[in-house]
Amino acid sequence: MTTVEIRKPETRLARVWRGVGGVVTAGVVLLALAVGAVQVYAGVHDLPGPGLSSVLCHVLAAVVAVVAQVLADRRTGRVVPWCTVVVLVSAALVLWFFWYA
Repeated sequence: MTTVEIRKPETRLARVWRGVGGVVTAGVVLLALAVGAVQVYAGVHDLPGPGLSSVLCHVLAAVVAVVAQVLADRRTGRVVPWCTVVVLVSAALVLWFFWYA
């Protein structure tokens, strides 16, 4: 015998949070790929690139954002906004320390 769990429909705000987190996660991943590609190009052509620490921090932020977004996509309730906050904070930290500062 199997049990069926009946869930309430998600609110519009929860769907918006999830969507914002997904878009920001995609941006962080693309940014990490771009920084890595620039580092490879600079290394091949003997040019100064962004540096290994910059690439690693971008990749770490992308991994954190992807894990948080996967958790937000698979869970419901109060976990969704907190996972989205983690995504936004990781993106903000990368942008602040490696692009704006």
